[in-house]
Amino acid sequence: MFTSWLTSLKSVLATDTAITVLSTSAPLGTAPQPIAYWNMDEATGTTVADSVTTPAAVHGTAAGTLIVTNTDMALPAAFMRARDFTPPGSFIDFGETAGTKLDFQGQTTLSVEAIVQLTAAAPDIYTVFDNRQVQIQVINNRIAGFVRQAGGFHGVLGEALPLGVGTAHRVALILESGHMGMVVDGATINSIAIDEPVAAAEIGSHLYIGGDPTGLRLPGRVEDVRVSGAARSDIVPPVITPVSPMPGFSVSEARPVFNVAYSDASGINVASVRMFVN
Repeated sequence: MFTSWLTSLKSVLATDTAITVLSTSAPLGTAPQPIAYWNMDEATGTTVADSVTTPAAVHGTAAGTLIVTNTDMALPAAFMRARDFTPPGSFIDFGETAGTKLDFQGQTTLSVEAIVQLTAAAPDIYTVFDNRQVQIQVINNRIAGFVRQAGGFHGVLGEALPLGVGTAHRVALILESGHMGMVVDGATINSIAIDEPVAAAEIGSHLYIGGDPTGLRLPGRVEDVRVSGAARSDIVPPVITPVSPMPGFSVSEARPVFNVAYSDASGINVASVRMFVN
């Protein structure tokens, strides 16, 4: 569950006005080491380089894509360039995933994220990331994520959040401890329970970004694609919220008590802690 970010919570301090977290499982803003990272900052050529060399790098080959600058996506200067999949036949092929770090069979924790910008309406189903085990897609202008399990693909769709045309969004599919969630710009927009690890893909499956050889390409741009072998606490930070009464008085214990509830950013897996004052 997403609350595993707080499993090492050692203590909290409650006052009349605030709850202060003294220790969490990881500092917010700290990401686990990626297992693959394609920043797509190449100025020319068709090679899309993986900057993570341990495990062994898996580079992609772009077909038909345009290279655009960060100013075209209104992104911070740190994101220098992006791949545009508007031209017919555009996609990036990273080859067969079997035997590489891009085969996610057996994974129970994983995050795949990217910056996505639509440049035209997307009324159909379009690929952002697909290795036939984990998929991020745009479906009718909304972001969606799917994970392959033994019984087939299970997915979440951000019904309430159309991506819109012209705005760059950071999207992420997060899999952790029995849940998968779809995250856009730091907020969980949908989450479901899943009870199995990632299943094997079909023999010969490739990883594709932005489209595939069938020709249905994303009407837009993709940049800064990262795969991490753990859910990222800086994408969906835990939220600490006081509950009433705080402070209060326990009748059964006949002494003052402070209550605190914590949850992930979407409010699921809520748990609480009671602290008695001696």
